Amino acid sequence: MAKNIQYRRASSESWLPLAAVEAKRWISRAKISLFFAFPACMLIGAFLMLTHSISIGAVLLTLSILSLSLIFLNDVMLVNAAGSARFGAMRNRLKIFCILGLLCLVFPGLLYIFAYCALKDMFKPQTQRYPSGYSETLRTYPTGNELSSEDGYVISKDE
Repeated sequence: MAKNIQYRRASSESWLPLAAVEAKRWISRAKISLFFAFPACMLIGAFLMLTHSISIGAVLLTLSILSLSLIFLNDVMLVNAAGSARFGAMRNRLKIFCILGLLCLVFPGLLYIFAYCALKDMFKPQTQRYPSGYSETLRTYPTGNELSSEDGYVISKDE
């Protein structure tokens, strides 16, 4: 009896830092919410234009066009920037997407804000400058005839 062997394709995001992977997950969730915001704005805007308020309906139809454009720009501007390791560009573009997403029924903008917060962790320093309990102090030089070729700072343990 032959065994069923399943081959799995290597993940395309296996080389990305954990913060970038988490940001991409939040971005995909925001894109899914934009798929719900588009028809909601379209239907409510069309209903309001036909019944009560033409101005509010026109604003909602404009927001539906904005959410549709964000759906198409999502992969081009954000996901491709993460795939090519341009995290600084991705971070700057996420600021714009946060503002525009807040206009599209608030929820997509909140998800973009979560993606921005997840990406901020990548720009923090990963190690401490000195081990715990140590501090940097100005080196004191010996007085008198003693000369030292070393100059600069000394790392000393706090007591």
